[in-house]
Amino acid sequence: MSFAQKLLKIDAFTKTKDDVRIKTRSGGLITLMLILTSLILIVNEWKMFNTIQVIPSLVVDRDRNKRMNMFVDIDFLNMPCDSLYLDVMDESGEIQLDLTGTDNCEKIPLSDTSCKVKGNIYLNRLQGHFHFAPGKPFQNPVTGQHSHDIQNYNNQDFDHKINKITFEYDQDLMKNNDNKLIQSFFEESINQVISEPLTGTEVLDKNAFNQYSYFLKIVPTRFEDLTKVEPNRHKKELLLDGTSSDSRNNKLEKIQYTATTHSKSIHGGKDEDHPNTIHQRGGIPGIYFIFDISSLKIINKLQYRMNWYGFILNLLSSLGGIFALYTVLDKVAYKTVNYYRSKKDQ
Repeated sequence: MSFAQKLLKIDAFTKTKDDVRIKTRSGGLITLMLILTSLILIVNEWKMFNTIQVIPSLVVDRDRNKRMNMFVDIDFLNMPCDSLYLDVMDESGEIQLDLTGTDNCEKIPLSDTSCKVKGNIYLNRLQGHFHFAPGKPFQNPVTGQHSHDIQNYNNQDFDHKINKITFEYDQDLMKNNDNKLIQSFFEESINQVISEPLTGTEVLDKNAFNQYSYFLKIVPTRFEDLTKVEPNRHKKELLLDGTSSDSRNNKLEKIQYTATTHSKSIHGGKDEDHPNTIHQRGGIPGIYFIFDISSLKIINKLQYRMNWYGFILNLLSSLGGIFALYTVLDKVAYKTVNYYRSKKDQ
């Protein structure tokens, strides 16, 4: 037996002659449905192939020696500018007094009894706090205790509206990147991911002796655009800091934060919302922002949902499944029609 004859015996794809094939109207209708379904499937697979998704991951933050830039825009509704002071201190012992008197952060009078504080504050990436309090700040040279002169504080309160509070990296970290171009590309993803919960917060208590505390958990976040560096859409090598080896110039560093709030009277006493909680007496009225820096960084990779291999594989498997389904449907329709015809002939 020749090799060609052996091949004939193992042929799994048997053929039929055209003159013994039967064509039916139901088969033609099912064929049209098959073509339409296949076209819809191909279009959907192509859209999915070109869909960009954000994939988050966590890595250890290796940029903890970099400074942060905090932007504040707060309206104090019943506090004149000459009575308001901003101080910053962190666990390293560094203290910055009266930052509202600098060029980066300024006090803007809204009226004789109200003030806007707007500008930038540079922070070390350490646990610490900054606060707005009345009276000239001073540091006791002996005890190191920080305090304010509040002798002239009366008939005022710290009702406020937080227009915006954001954190960013110092500009030297972004000097090798086209920040505006990347910012515009990432804008939609940033709006979906970045959390700025204090923006728009408004407090109207009319209590001159309240102390408002905001506890912030600051989380460094990086956006990487892998769509521009993946011509073949294959997996890239990751470096120790979680950065793709080909995405060094296609990244944007951002900082997001979460916040919890608390308020109490400096006179102490029971908490209004929790009667079983008693506050100690003491402190200075004002607004306190206590921040802590996360040791982890969130990496948001913008990449295509699938590569070419996945697209072709999904498309072929889906088309094969659709073809098999309509083949079964055609056989069922053909046998059903023949059954009713035979019943009718009887």
